[in-house]
Amino acid sequence: MKRNLPWLIALSLATMPAHRRFARAANEVEAPTVPTVQLSVYPRSEPEYAMQYLLEVPYMEQRPGNGALYYERALSLVTKISGEYPDFNADTLSAWVGSPLDKLPLAKVRQAVSVFEPALHHLDLAGRRERCTWEYPIREEGFRTEWPVLGGFRTLTRVLRLKARLQMADGETEQAVDTLTIGMSAARDLGQGPLVVQNLVGIAIAANMVKEAALMIEHPQAPNLYWALTALPRPLVDMRRSLQMEAGILYAELPELKALERTPLSNEEVIAIWNKAMSLLSLTDDRPDTWTARLATAGGALKVYPEAQRHLLERGRTVEEVEALPALYVVLLYQHDHYRRVRDAIHKWHALPYWKAKDGLAKAERLFGDTLSGSYNRMDGITSAFLCTLPAFGRIGLLQTRLERDIAMLRCVEAIRLHAAEHDGRLPRILDEIAEVPVPLDPLYGRPFGYRLSGRKAMLESPPPPDGGPRDGLRYEITIKRAAR
Repeated sequence: MKRNLPWLIALSLATMPAHRRFARAANEVEAPTVPTVQLSVYPRSEPEYAMQYLLEVPYMEQRPGNGALYYERALSLVTKISGEYPDFNADTLSAWVGSPLDKLPLAKVRQAVSVFEPALHHLDLAGRRERCTWEYPIREEGFRTEWPVLGGFRTLTRVLRLKARLQMADGETEQAVDTLTIGMSAARDLGQGPLVVQNLVGIAIAANMVKEAALMIEHPQAPNLYWALTALPRPLVDMRRSLQMEAGILYAELPELKALERTPLSNEEVIAIWNKAMSLLSLTDDRPDTWTARLATAGGALKVYPEAQRHLLERGRTVEEVEALPALYVVLLYQHDHYRRVRDAIHKWHALPYWKAKDGLAKAERLFGDTLSGSYNRMDGITSAFLCTLPAFGRIGLLQTRLERDIAMLRCVEAIRLHAAEHDGRLPRILDEIAEVPVPLDPLYGRPFGYRLSGRKAMLESPPPPDGGPRDGLRYEITIKRAAR
């Protein structure tokens, strides 16, 4: 279990709201602001053939095979290439991605992209397979599964963005669309994986491809991508499988809990389960199984026994039935039931759109926190161990929907470009004025995006949700250029 500690830390940081991760005094850091993207774009009608451009490999271009094998090969090549070419390290690639197109050292960037081309080739092959099955023995091994090393996707994402920039600089806008498609296909496939951490990597890749698409549409020859963006799967990163895995992984660690209601356990059997559960908290398989440790575990849990008795009576058991059961078994029943109630109180809301679920998720997470702190106060570490197997479901839902918001917002930009092409380069006064294509709603709120004109600019806005931070918002400031010839 110790080998998975970095993964657990990374996941908890990625899913924790920013204001909780970095709680500092106001005078220590500059207050974050809503990200603002300034776009100066040309009017552009939809392509002659509306579906001429796609950002996902279509079915008829897919080939038999499992894409996961090609992704693993791509990651292996990234490791090899990074070792052979230390000059093209993460800091260098990141600095180039953060530079404007006209400031890029094009010769060096071309060399870097060329060096990573074998890895990009396998990334492309992966997205062209008709299935992507990630075969991890999670059901058998639980948290002890050897999780995948996914850091290479960060390098591949940066190289993809740089390759698209080069293609734009060379006027190869159609090839740039193809490059973005490789990234979007990888995001989709990672989104189908059984691990939340895979899904988060998929979300990050797709979000970067959207940013690059926003840069691309400033190019004079950039096609209108409204229908390409609209044709993407919704959600692009489908987290249902991984969320179900997270909700059930406790039973891979403690399969005895599956039959807990049917088969009473002795005090000794319950203590054995508790020892296994506590190893989840201590991140070690070496928890001592001594009489002293057993007495300490039993002593802490028995403080909960009166409450556990009342709970079973409220659920319909008779006094005689409860008193006939081993005391520690009664406590374990209560602990397991508490876990299931809290888990399902959170998990059920992911069946709804985020804007309908966010209040329920916030309430469920308060229940989670209250239950967790209550179990600590009662010295009931077992309930804590059960609950700590759950990720930050609310933040995960926000990250998934934020990606859908980014895609929908860029669709709005393309709808504005399309409208301008049909109306002599004029911006619409309101979004409802756009009649050429449907204008998407903001998935974070289930309502239209904020929109207003300010002089010759259009402001398209999605404010941060109450459970997020300023960086969870997004604003576009759009200026229409004179039509390119």
